[in-house]
Amino acid sequence: AYPGEFPSNVTDLYTTFKSDNASRQGVVYIGANDGMLHAFEAATGEELFAYVPSLVFNNLSELTKPDYSHRFYVDSTPSINDIFMVKDGDSSKSWNSVLVGGLGHGGKGYYALNITDPSDFNTETNAAANVMWEFSEADDGSIGNSDLGYTYSEPLLVMSNAEYADGEKKWVAIFGNGYNNTSSDGDAAIYILFIEAGQDGVWTAGSDYIKISTGYGKAESSDGTTPNGIGAVRGIDIDGDGTVDRLYAGDLQGNLYRIDLTSTNASDWDDASSRNIIFKARYGSPGARTTVQPITTRPIVVNHPTEPGYIVITATGSWMTSDDATSTDIQSIYGIWDNNTGYEVTMPSADKQLVGQVFTNQLVKEHGFTVRSLSNNAVNWKDNGSSNSLVMGWYIDFDMPPAGSNSGVEYPGERAVRNLQLRGDFLFVNSVIPKSSNPCNFGAGGFELAFNPVTGGSGSKIIF
Repeated sequence: AYPGEFPSNVTDLYTTFKSDNASRQGVVYIGANDGMLHAFEAATGEELFAYVPSLVFNNLSELTKPDYSHRFYVDSTPSINDIFMVKDGDSSKSWNSVLVGGLGHGGKGYYALNITDPSDFNTETNAAANVMWEFSEADDGSIGNSDLGYTYSEPLLVMSNAEYADGEKKWVAIFGNGYNNTSSDGDAAIYILFIEAGQDGVWTAGSDYIKISTGYGKAESSDGTTPNGIGAVRGIDIDGDGTVDRLYAGDLQGNLYRIDLTSTNASDWDDASSRNIIFKARYGSPGARTTVQPITTRPIVVNHPTEPGYIVITATGSWMTSDDATSTDIQSIYGIWDNNTGYEVTMPSADKQLVGQVFTNQLVKEHGFTVRSLSNNAVNWKDNGSSNSLVMGWYIDFDMPPAGSNSGVEYPGERAVRNLQLRGDFLFVNSVIPKSSNPCNFGAGGFELAFNPVTGGSGSKIIF
């Protein structure tokens, strides 16, 4: 069942659930580095309850030390959705509001709470009954040899194509494996957890959760030892029936993946034929783009305006390691046409396959702001099967010279690592410019950028 569909039992209509809960208490949920997920009453700001994931409980004592040095705890934004499932202790499925959150740099795991009725957390006994499950590296093999890393990904809570015996669809939580996993291969992976499954405290691979391993890990890294990882994942519904049919995600090695989830048999999702690399992000001179660019942000997907398939927009760069703060590696934004054939855009020949758009730093300020202009080069899409004549998308490199100059890079290391936001006909993103290692030095923080998601250009409408 999903919003708008009539399940076999008409008493379980989503519209009824929505109506019954229309006046329930408004709550704001916030993870914090005091080790807790906090729930605040939206109207007054009064704290209703706090939840400490067991995965960080043993680290709480660090907060009391006089020589305490900053640590991360519940350091990720949770996701919430209404889900049709069997609640622990019930015999039949019903609608429930579920929250699933990760720990970010605070740990390697996720937790799920049933937040259908916030007043059910009024006692410790009631609150405990609404903790659905936790999923950690210990549930995925063993601590010290798991593909689950630090859990930066905000999970997708969606209805899948997998079915129960009665034909109802199964709801899932989907997230990337994160960073710094400890498995021997160090592969990048995507996890799909059946939300009902963990309520018994046991996670069985293949039935309670599906792990889609990409096969790209330590061996494929630049030094042969760095584990790979995937951050936020984008899901799309390609046939309008309410289920997630396809995933897009990028990894630290610059691979942009497409995962097919259309099968009703969940075991098919991890089949090699269900996943493709549609793009490898690389920077360099035209015809010789070979420097790997990591992908850590959630892609944006829009319909192709004239051809079959989609345009997948992704930005490169990382903003979570100590080296990132001063890195001057050149990063980019890409719009890649996924024409459903599985063809991979090969960046060494980007001058033939992708159209470059260029930001130009301007000497004259506008209303006191430093500004850039953006090119609007035409993207004439074509695909006749030859790599020498493919036009499969566009790119913007952050290697702009200083205003009035034709050489050098004014802000080396600039990267669009904030969330891409699609608003109307334009895509918006804020860039980040690394600072000098001297914290007293002043410098630009970043730019607010906007462009046409189809072409990567300025388009024909005024944005700012």
